[in-house]
Amino acid sequence: MATRFHIHPSLEIRINGEKQVIPTNIGVDANCMNALHTHGTSGEIHVESPQKRDFTLSDFFAVWGKTYSKDQILDSKADEKYIIRETVNGQEVGDYENTILHDKDKIVIFYEERNKE
Repeated sequence: MATRFHIHPSLEIRINGEKQVIPTNIGVDANCMNALHTHGTSGEIHVESPQKRDFTLSDFFAVWGKTYSKDQILDSKADEKYIIRETVNGQEVGDYENTILHDKDKIVIFYEERNKE
């Protein structure tokens, strides 16, 4: 694949404080490598494309075959007790699956108990 666009954001998912493993070779099989893929379990997402365009978290989760939205991360669903939050480079964002991937972004998705006030 001719690569004109090549970036490396990182993704971390924490379910009730426990860091989830993002598998090796998401988007890679014997015959094909998707523009969004992983090579290890570090959470680094490789975005390698013949054209420059905005890739989003929903694009990555679609390649992975997993769910991510404001209402669900993997198998964990938001409800009256639990909330899903996302930070990009330490700043809280509300874009969820629509977050655009940028080089060296550090994206963290949290599934945690709502604050008890």
